[in-house]
Amino acid sequence: MMFPAHTYRGDSSHPVFTDGERHPAQKTCEVCQTVLVLKPLHKTCALWTCPTCRHIVRDLQLSGASARTHAWGGHASMDRIRLALTWQRLSKHLSRMQASLGRPLDVLELGYGSGILLQKLIRAGYRVSGVERHLLSTDNTGPTIVGATLYDATAEACTLPANSYDFVFAIHVVEHLIDISAVFRKIAVSLRRGGVFYCVTPNAQSYGLSLFGQSWWNLEDPTHYRFFSRRSLAAALSQAGFQTVRTDIVIEDSLTLEINSALRAVTVGDNVHGILHTPGTKAVGIALTPLAFLARLCVPKLSPSIEAIAVKA
Repeated sequence: MMFPAHTYRGDSSHPVFTDGERHPAQKTCEVCQTVLVLKPLHKTCALWTCPTCRHIVRDLQLSGASARTHAWGGHASMDRIRLALTWQRLSKHLSRMQASLGRPLDVLELGYGSGILLQKLIRAGYRVSGVERHLLSTDNTGPTIVGATLYDATAEACTLPANSYDFVFAIHVVEHLIDISAVFRKIAVSLRRGGVFYCVTPNAQSYGLSLFGQSWWNLEDPTHYRFFSRRSLAAALSQAGFQTVRTDIVIEDSLTLEINSALRAVTVGDNVHGILHTPGTKAVGIALTPLAFLARLCVPKLSPSIEAIAVKA
C-alpha cells in the first residue's frame, strides 16, 4: 500500500478512513492539537507526525513494520543490564531528594515488571509501592515482593491515593498507555507538593528512526502507541499540572537497539517474540555493543531514549 501526503484525525486505537485504507481522515496531535502529517518510512509503512512538537502517533494499520505478535520481545539478561543502568540514574535522584527532605521517601513505580527495581528500592530503605497488570505475560509474571504495596491494575484503571508519594517513576511505560493525559494527571495528584515524576521513553527524534526506518527496533513492539519528542513530553507533563520539567537524551539505555534494528533490516526475526529470539542475535548484540555505544557518544542524537524529570508545584 502506498501512502499519499495526507492527514488524519481521530482515536489512534480506532482508525477512521475516508476511502478504504488509502486515504486516512485527519488526526490531531494528542499533545498540542496540531493536525498531524503522515510521514512515510517505506512504501508500506508510515507514522503520524506532529509538525509543531514532533510527537509521533502510531497506527498499526499504517505502520505494522513487521511487528511481533507478542508484546514482550526482550531478553532477560539484557533487561537486567538495562535496569542496572537505570538504577544508577534513579538512585542519584532519590539520594539527593532524601537528603533534602531528611526522611525516607515514599516511592511508586508504574509498570514494575519482574520487580527488580522495587526490590532494590526496598533494600535501600525506601517505602515502596508498585502498579503492574502483567500484560506482557513473561515468565516473571506476578512476583511476590515482600515489603511493597502492590496494585494489580493498569495505570489507567488504578486508583492512587492523593498527596502520598515523593517520587513516582515509569521506565519504558508511557509509550504503551492508552490515555496518556489521564495517567499524567493521576500521577500529579498522587504526588506531594515538590514531588518528582521521572520517566524514560523512546525518542521520537532519534536519528535511529531516520536511519533504520521501518526496521527501527522500537517499531517491533505492537504496543508502542506513541513516541514522544523532548518538546512533546515536556508539554504533556506541563498540561497535567507539573510546573518544572527537564528533559534530556539518555545515551546509556537500550544499548543494543541500533544492533537489533540493523539485524531487523537484513534478516527475518521470530514473528512471536521478535529479533532478539532469533538464534545468534544475543551473541551479535554483545559483541557489537561497544561500537554502538561509541557511536552514541560521537552522535548523541542517535540515542533511542529520552528522560523527563517533572516537579509538582
